[in-house]
Amino acid sequence: MTNSDKRPGISVNFVIKNGIIHGYPFWESLKSCLAFANELVISEGNSTDGTEKYLEKFVSMFGDQVQVRVYHDDWTAVRSAHGEVISIISERNQRRCRYEWIYYLQADEILHDLNTQFVKDIAGVLSHKFNSVSFPFCHFIGGWEPLPKGAAYDEAIRMVKNRHDITFLGDAWNFGGAVIPICPAGHCPRPVYHLGWVFPKNCDQKSVEHGKIYAGMQNYQKAAAAASERLAKGDYAVGLPRSDKLSGYPPCLDRLFGMVEYSLPPEAIA
Repeated sequence: MTNSDKRPGISVNFVIKNGIIHGYPFWESLKSCLAFANELVISEGNSTDGTEKYLEKFVSMFGDQVQVRVYHDDWTAVRSAHGEVISIISERNQRRCRYEWIYYLQADEILHDLNTQFVKDIAGVLSHKFNSVSFPFCHFIGGWEPLPKGAAYDEAIRMVKNRHDITFLGDAWNFGGAVIPICPAGHCPRPVYHLGWVFPKNCDQKSVEHGKIYAGMQNYQKAAAAASERLAKGDYAVGLPRSDKLSGYPPCLDRLFGMVEYSLPPEAIA
């Protein structure tokens, strides 16, 4: 299928492995794109923590609203010393997408429902003007106080035309290749909410895993060693405090504030 043969609409490219133990709020993340997605294309990396079971539950609950295709991929077959594993997996999964536009949804990112019409307009009435869309970001890292501007990337491309000359950068934090022109992030009603490192026990479990993925990067090895020591002690009684300054965030975040480790919502475990 060539670029010109892609169907009008939006595919969501989503990759996930061991989302529960690593603290990715993947259930909330996937739900946040249901209102604009024509299909969800998911690469599941042979999880060992129950993630696969809950993806099946998600499909059974919401598969009548959107097409969902789940692929079980062996992520361990991908080797990289500098963390490009997620980029490689994401790019392979992107080739499975069948629609003209692709929204790249990371498993620790949640969209506000006020962004739904914006995304639809890009893929519809504004489709001829852009081939990539940059979104503002609100980062929660090490606490439930949003990072100030400039402390992390203030925006990143998350929506691109389904073209083979548009590729991922680094560990899939952004896109490169033929991504010009870009719809400015300032046009988006709400930021993407990035819950990168907010569940203390999950953060340490993820750090240990990153020590394997980023085998050639010394700072990741130090963080992994420290995380292993904390996990051995098992002292995770209190979650990170909630900021009093938060407002306007997606309602689903309210349940997550202050958790020591991520747990699925009641609808997922009923």
